[in-house]
Amino acid sequence: MKRTVKNVLYPALAIMFLCAAPLRAAEPSEGAVTGSGRVVIKRQPQLLRMQMMLSAEGKDIAEAAAKLKEAQMAAGKTLATLGADVKATTFGSMQVAGGAGDARQQYMQRMMAMQGNRGRKPPVLPQMVSVSLALSAEWPLTAQSPEELLVNGYTLQEKIKASPLNKKDPGRKLSPEEQEAMEEAQGLAQANGNNPSPGDPTFSYVCKVSAEDRDAAMAEAFRKAKVEAARLAKAAGADLGNLRTLGSVINSPTGTTLDEQQAYMRMAMRQMGVDAAAAAATSDTAEGEAVSPNPGSVELQVVVTASFALGAAK
Repeated sequence: MKRTVKNVLYPALAIMFLCAAPLRAAEPSEGAVTGSGRVVIKRQPQLLRMQMMLSAEGKDIAEAAAKLKEAQMAAGKTLATLGADVKATTFGSMQVAGGAGDARQQYMQRMMAMQGNRGRKPPVLPQMVSVSLALSAEWPLTAQSPEELLVNGYTLQEKIKASPLNKKDPGRKLSPEEQEAMEEAQGLAQANGNNPSPGDPTFSYVCKVSAEDRDAAMAEAFRKAKVEAARLAKAAGADLGNLRTLGSVINSPTGTTLDEQQAYMRMAMRQMGVDAAAAAATSDTAEGEAVSPNPGSVELQVVVTASFALGAAK
């Protein structure tokens, strides 16, 4: 019986070894080369987008929620009067503010703390329940020149700022001392380069890039990445082998101004008690959108990074 097992087992192992040898020889050589390609899509903005927080305060949650509902209905009517795209107007879910004090007191405390209070303390306001929700609206842009876009965009923003949409819920009338503290806090915010209060609207110019155009840009970016990798391989005296890894990033390279606007929106929402996930979902740019805080051409950047195995050196 033992001889029979040996007679069968040894030849089988020998065959397995012979078959495995070519597989090891075919494995790619050590080392890799990586290339990157970048394509920028430039377009004229198609729309002006506004984002802001609607808030209301009351002695209890029921009163605050009722007032916010009224504010939401009034905002919808105002947006229609201003010519906003009804289908693109969205209201977020209602959130209850967290932390002690109402939103105005928290705002005053924060701004005065930035200047060390200068020996003063903001007045203590009566406890109020604050609720808020995020609002996003869009207006189509049909400008034919950069100058016309600048004029139309600026004019529209001024109309929105001057409309009832930008009127804050007073909650209750402030005393002269409280009003003075609020104005001082707003002045400190402006001096530090910040928007005057958490409820102010922010604006951005947007162009939505189609999936077909993004796919074409990605294919071109991959071609550039492969060319760059081939040049690096050639410089090392090697051939470009098989593709190993592949990745891409699509974003709108608008600089720090828009980033500050988005960070401001998240900060405002946190101050009003909105959770971090909801804040991020409201203020982040959607995929495939070229966005800029300023009128003019907007850009969408497509970057592809590709890694290839290195072939045998020449």
